[in-house]
Amino acid sequence: MCHLTWYDYIWVTSPQYYVNANVSGGSDKINYYFSVGHMNQESAIRNYGGMKRYNVQMNVEAQVTDKFKIGMNMNGRIKQLKNPGVPGTDDYSNPTAATYRNLPTVRPFANDNPNYPASVGSDNGLNFGLLNFEKSGTFEDTWRMAQLNLNAEYEIIKGLKAKALSGYYFASELLNNQEYTYRVYRYDEATDEYVDVGGRAECLEGKDECLCGRVDFKHSTGL
Repeated sequence: MCHLTWYDYIWVTSPQYYVNANVSGGSDKINYYFSVGHMNQESAIRNYGGMKRYNVQMNVEAQVTDKFKIGMNMNGRIKQLKNPGVPGTDDYSNPTAATYRNLPTVRPFANDNPNYPASVGSDNGLNFGLLNFEKSGTFEDTWRMAQLNLNAEYEIIKGLKAKALSGYYFASELLNNQEYTYRVYRYDEATDEYVDVGGRAECLEGKDECLCGRVDFKHSTGL
């Protein structure tokens, strides 16, 4: 039986890309800027999901009259994290530990049959053959955030101005986590059978949602 290099089996070169488009312009009375962007980061662990992020930003400033000026800036973001639903609070710790704790003489599947994950020792959660979306489940964490700021300035008399500022912030998190049960096997060459030697008997399924918001207002008058 060939020895397995667990590092090469688990880790891969991970691509990342970022794209952005923006437009800006204006006149002596108004200026504007608008931008959208997207970033995609694949996991450095093989077939382990990754992170996606979407951004938008807009700034506008207008000189309504010689004495009155208003402005607005807005930004928003959606961030999505996705990986297999691995037991424990840190879904990256098991693949990392599997890299150096699994012996090269141990294979991820009994008799190299992908339908029968093998026992790798005292902690079968370190078998990377189990740590995928099909056999482990799915963990998804999505954040949606938006912020809006408004400002106005009025010159009452020369040297005396009144300013007003207001802001709004909103954030939402949606967390979905599914962790499947699994069984591990050893192959009995004499009988050509796969023998069940243990596994995980409990599954986990959870969904959490969190909302938060804030409104601010501030005004001042001064020279």
